Amino acid sequence: MSKKRQNPQKSQSSKRGDDFENLVENLERLLATSDIKIERNVRLRDIETTHGTREVDILLTAKVGEGEYKVAIECRDRKKVDDITWMDALIRRREDLGLDKVIAVSKSNFSSAMMEKAKVHDITLRKINPIDITEIADWFGVSQLRVTGRITELYDYEIFTVVETPLTPQALQTLKDELILAKTKYANAYFYVPRSGGHASLKFIWDDFCRRHPDLVAQWKDAALRSDSPIFLEVPYKMPEIVLVSKVREVRIEAIIFKAKLSKDISYAPPSQILRYQEGGTKLVDIVRFEKDIKGHTFSVEVRGSNERVHIDYGVSSDSSTSPPVCHNR
Repeated sequence: MSKKRQNPQKSQSSKRGDDFENLVENLERLLATSDIKIERNVRLRDIETTHGTREVDILLTAKVGEGEYKVAIECRDRKKVDDITWMDALIRRREDLGLDKVIAVSKSNFSSAMMEKAKVHDITLRKINPIDITEIADWFGVSQLRVTGRITELYDYEIFTVVETPLTPQALQTLKDELILAKTKYANAYFYVPRSGGHASLKFIWDDFCRRHPDLVAQWKDAALRSDSPIFLEVPYKMPEIVLVSKVREVRIEAIIFKAKLSKDISYAPPSQILRYQEGGTKLVDIVRFEKDIKGHTFSVEVRGSNERVHIDYGVSSDSSTSPPVCHNR
């Protein structure tokens, strides 16, 4: 049985729609009071059928006396103008699901016919559109993000071996060549670790040391951030059970001295996106997003707020073991 292939264009459109709904949900959480329940992708019963249900993008529910007041928010992330056909669908949805109110949120403009009909049927229209940084100066005075990244560079190693019996000059030279190769190709597994029953590289051994001494590593990183000049470290690591897998014989490693350079990298990023969530001509919330690529990963900061409330989210699209950079406003 052949597997049905997914349409990449449809998948991309679906993801864009999900991202837009996430954005609207976060904005509504910033606006809402603590007694309002906010849910995503909720299925509600169609009051004209016995078993039928329909989904709303975002549902706001507030307690009113003994009952509930339900508001559905429907989102559209399209380039073309939203016309009256969407309005007709929203009106039917409110009636079919017994909703008290419907809010339509779009990134594009509303047609004049849709705006007229929305007014008649009490459908609230909201937009999210790009704005200039000067338009947020009343509450947000940050023109760029300063990102300080911590850089750890291993620039050399000293490997101390224990040779139980004398080696011939040729065998000794072979061993020296193998040690040089292990240093220059530090990501290749030239060592055997009986404790784990597997082979390891110098990089793996260094990473293992850092995992075993998190407090020490944290001290190094803090020192690197405070210093205006690079910090050079020589870190001895003793693990007698490690052996070098050599053509000559298995050679026990007495110690490894890792030589590391710690430094910081400071860079700046202007806002990558500034949006305004508004109803008619009234501003509800502004969104400012900063993005900075660091070593192939994207560090992002999103600020949502107005004159009254501000919320900040940050994240990094990288391996979870990688610490995000320290972030400063400017």
